[in-house]
Amino acid sequence: MEHDLANIKIPEQDLVDKVAIVTGASRGIGRGIAVHLASRGAYVIGTCSVPSSLCKIEALRAEVHFRYRNASKSSVPQIKGVVASLLEPREYCTAIVNAVKEYGSLNILVQNAAVVEVAPVGMITQDHIDRLLTANIEAPVFLVQALLPYFQPESRIINISSEGGRDPSPVART
Repeated sequence: MEHDLANIKIPEQDLVDKVAIVTGASRGIGRGIAVHLASRGAYVIGTCSVPSSLCKIEALRAEVHFRYRNASKSSVPQIKGVVASLLEPREYCTAIVNAVKEYGSLNILVQNAAVVEVAPVGMITQDHIDRLLTANIEAPVFLVQALLPYFQPESRIINISSEGGRDPSPVART
């Protein structure tokens, strides 16, 4: 999807000096949320699951900088990429907490990342179930616990899910 970035209106910077984490920021909804928060002035820590996706978060940074190149704002919002895999909750939490330590506090946590592995019911294994529970239940809960010391009284946690739970893929029913 192509945008004429030169003509995009810069939103009011009502999130200046706020720190936000967006998991799954390298693509899709997470990418859009990260750009939006940064364009409102927040410092954004965006996660991706593999090192090769860091370039996508770097592209987000470039997009925000491009939007602000002619703006009369005092500073350009920052986006920092962090590799953190939901399938390794301990390392996932450590990587994100280490990034937050640089700022000292956290105002917004958007848990957007998820692992989806579709398989016919007859092919689902215990390992499959364990991976999904680890990534989609354990890692998000443990991340909130790990970030508790950084939350402020006005901080917000936003958990995003999909319609998949209510309208599963046909292949999952076979």
